[in-house]
Order: sequence, then structure tokens, then C-alpha cells
Amino acid sequence: MADIDASAVLEYLNYRKGQGRANATINADLAVLRKTLRVAQELGKLDVVPRVRMLRPAPPWAGFFEADQFEQVTDALPPDLARMARVGYVLGWRLSSEVLTLTRRQVDLVEGTLRLYHGSSPT
Repeated sequence: MADIDASAVLEYLNYRKGQGRANATINADLAVLRKTLRVAQELGKLDVVPRVRMLRPAPPWAGFFEADQFEQVTDALPPDLARMARVGYVLGWRLSSEVLTLTRRQVDLVEGTLRLYHGSSPT
């Protein structure tokens, strides 16, 4: 642990970038490292915590479709798929991990409502 200095952190950062990892992923790794180093210092295992600089995260993704383009695509889909796509588009949810994980008891097509139970929010 005492061998971890600013140059070792930079070496790790470059290694992860070389693997094609996104800045946000590398920042998550660095946050864990920084916390680990601080705990080691608190426990008397490390004298000095090296400075761990975070990377600038990429800007958030913007939509791939303008509203009229999205409607053209959903108009070409079967109605059940179009509904799922609209939920994802309007709420900004991921289809595979957020929309498609909804259960029948959470979706009321007659009333046009979605029900999220405590602790189940996809965002």
C-alpha cells in the first residue's frame, strides 16, 4: 500500500484508458482507491495519502432521435413494442434493464399508468 503514489495512480489510469474504459468507470475505480487509502491512513497503515485526481466525465448522452424521427420509428413497430419504446423514450429509461423488467401489476394500460414500488425505481 505504501508503494501507491501519484505516479502509480497515473499508471493505473493510463492502463484502464488503454483497456478502453470510460472516464466515469475509471473515476469509480479511483473513488474506491481513494477511500481505501484514506481508511488505511486512519488505521495507521499509511502515512500519506497520495492525491488521486478524478477525470473529467464525458458529457451525458443526448437522444439519438428527434421527436418526429422517433414517432416515425414507433409508427412502424407493432403496438406492444411501440408502447415499450415510448415508455423508454419519454422517461429516459433503458429498455432492457428498466422498461422490460416492469411486471404486469406495475403497468395499467387502461389507465395509462406505471406503478413503481418502494426500492424498485429504475433510475
